[in-house]
Amino acid sequence: MSGPAGTVSCVDDTEALFTRTFWGDEVDPPFDPGKVPLGRFSIAVLGQTEYWVGETDGPQLLASMDRQWRRNVAAYLHGRARELHQFEATYEVTGAGASAAEYIALIMSGAPLIGDMDAYEWVESTPLFRALRAMDPGLAPAAVLRAWAEEAHRSWRADPTAKIWLPQDPERLWEWNS
Repeated sequence: MSGPAGTVSCVDDTEALFTRTFWGDEVDPPFDPGKVPLGRFSIAVLGQTEYWVGETDGPQLLASMDRQWRRNVAAYLHGRARELHQFEATYEVTGAGASAAEYIALIMSGAPLIGDMDAYEWVESTPLFRALRAMDPGLAPAAVLRAWAEEAHRSWRADPTAKIWLPQDPERLWEWNS
């Protein structure tokens, strides 16, 4: 695939911006946590196992983060699973300059498509989430995190200013736009 340098972005209704960056013919170059601008979330962080780069913090080595912080990252990813999945599934289809022939070849290859996966199962399958699970065997099961995320979505639809207790951090409330 080739195309101009740029960024593919998706702004959701909470104003979070997910980005994928590409340069010329190099689509999804190796993840560089230092290139993620503060205030933005790069979905590329999900494809690696060493760093977390949130929307408000600079790059953090997973190994240097305490257990509670990693658990909060896992909750965040489940809370955003639907949006992240939708963005990634759209990117899979449209890509950065992907042609129709390339997309048909992908379908014909029999490779599983992200869009065919459940959003929560997909987020759990990412290298970043697998690394979080490997570092913390006590991390809440996927079903618990999913139930929390779905309840959080219901609460936020009813009251967008609602604050929700994080599933494994009873000392911390999470606001949707945090």
